[in-house]
Amino acid sequence: MKKWFGSTVVLAMCLFFVGGIVPAKAAEPAGDTIQVKLENEAISFDVPPMLMENRTMVPLRKVMEALDYEVSWDEEKQLVTAVKDGAHVKVDVGAARAYLGNVTAQLPVPVQMVQDRTMVPLRFIAAAAGYDVLWDGDSNTVYIEKPNPDRTQAPRQYQKIAMLGTAMMWTDGKKISMEQGIYEEEPHAYTNSLQVEDGFLYYRDSAFYLCRENIQTGEEQQVTAIPVGAATVADGHVYYSKQNDRTHCLYRANLDGSGETLVIESPCGDYRVMGDKIYYIHMHNSKLLEYSMETGETKTIYDGYTTCLDISSDQKIYYGMSEYKNERTPLRYLGIGCYDSKTAVYEPMEAYRSARAAELWIVGSRLFYQTPPEEGPADLYRCNLQHGYQVKLLSGISGLAEIHGNYIFYYPADESLRQDGRQPLYITDICAPETAPLFSLIRAAGNTEQATLTVSASEKFSAEEIQAAINTVLESFKGFGNCTLTELWYKEEQSNRVIESYMQTGRGAYNGAQPENVIVLFSHFNTADNAPGGLSSNMRYTDWNWILVRESKDAPWQLDDCGY
Repeated sequence: MKKWFGSTVVLAMCLFFVGGIVPAKAAEPAGDTIQVKLENEAISFDVPPMLMENRTMVPLRKVMEALDYEVSWDEEKQLVTAVKDGAHVKVDVGAARAYLGNVTAQLPVPVQMVQDRTMVPLRFIAAAAGYDVLWDGDSNTVYIEKPNPDRTQAPRQYQKIAMLGTAMMWTDGKKISMEQGIYEEEPHAYTNSLQVEDGFLYYRDSAFYLCRENIQTGEEQQVTAIPVGAATVADGHVYYSKQNDRTHCLYRANLDGSGETLVIESPCGDYRVMGDKIYYIHMHNSKLLEYSMETGETKTIYDGYTTCLDISSDQKIYYGMSEYKNERTPLRYLGIGCYDSKTAVYEPMEAYRSARAAELWIVGSRLFYQTPPEEGPADLYRCNLQHGYQVKLLSGISGLAEIHGNYIFYYPADESLRQDGRQPLYITDICAPETAPLFSLIRAAGNTEQATLTVSASEKFSAEEIQAAINTVLESFKGFGNCTLTELWYKEEQSNRVIESYMQTGRGAYNGAQPENVIVLFSHFNTADNAPGGLSSNMRYTDWNWILVRESKDAPWQLDDCGY
């Protein structure tokens, strides 16, 4: 596989969003009153929230105390400090910066004093404290939600994107490192049936056979002996329909393809596997059914026309409800239903009776749904099931979006955004989609022209060896799109300390590198809007490590790791 960095990516790949254009339209405030709610409880302010340069500004003390921070004021330095469990946030009055631990961040709007209150951008300050921040333009309300570390999702069929954690993804024939801004050609990733499970990338090949690739070794294996349709890996088995079987029955086999058994004899549409149960939409009548693999019994969950379904980690089934009359009459959407499989009880979903859910996703305790794309550009909503409210996250979506962990993947409906005739794929955050997307492979290469270079005396390496290491870092930094390198240096004592840790507990403990063939350089750099994945936009990163290794004294340096 050929690996590409930085500017090469800009020329070779037209997948993602070009910084500066925001395809998803955030709602504009309709009036002067802005509400701020923490877990759906309104926060009372003596100086009300206000808009400054289209940013919601709020009194810092009131918000941070609501988030259980202790706030102090330094009159002489005009500095506000908020502290909680060792973490601290500091802001300078009049400055467009904040200090988050050891990182200096650029604020979108300078800190203001209004009626003796320190006003700060709400989204930035709450997100810095680790909270989700959502804007509902329909009600002029900002919702602050406690962080939800549970990103559990049930495996599903026909996914064009597969992710490994938050750092690696596969799509459109590419394997992409979101942290390093590089990609490799991956022909297996052209399929619309991608899934990562237990260290394997599962995919359908060009002949529709289900195959898998060991992500670590690259070893490939054909799983099924016949072409398959809707395939899913779940609970240590692979489930699939047969490509040329018009009955659309569902089969199950071991992960190596052995032990095939017929599990559902009915025509099976969209489905989810949970323990010994399979929840599926009947392909002909669109009823939602529960099939028990233990007893062989089938139970009707929803007798109407089911548009979509998903399941949660607490064993609840959520589904889109509608009424179907005939092919000439549009579906009449009836909201979202919920069935608790543990108690066999239907839970009321009154807050979502007006939801027009063509597709839905459960991510941990959050529900997302998309409106019908066949009726024009679609909208994407995020629902708080605990408190019963919903917020429109995105509009102008073409086709169906996909949600994986923290990310939303979608195609914009705006034809003017096509690049070389191709519809770009956008990636954004599930909390702040109205801001610039988090990651783009079409962006300006990292800027190294302003960098100051400093090299201290060395007893280990010659000047030529150090210069070669510097050149490797400068080339690698081109992959840090929309970033500017300001300082790059080599200091032997500092480098040796990092090498010692690297050899004992880092990658050097198992990759076979020798200490004399490891060098560490250090840098400061700034990020702009639309920084690469893993980096925050408009921030200054200091003492960033670049760990380089080589096979021998005469071999070229290669970047092995970077970061803190």
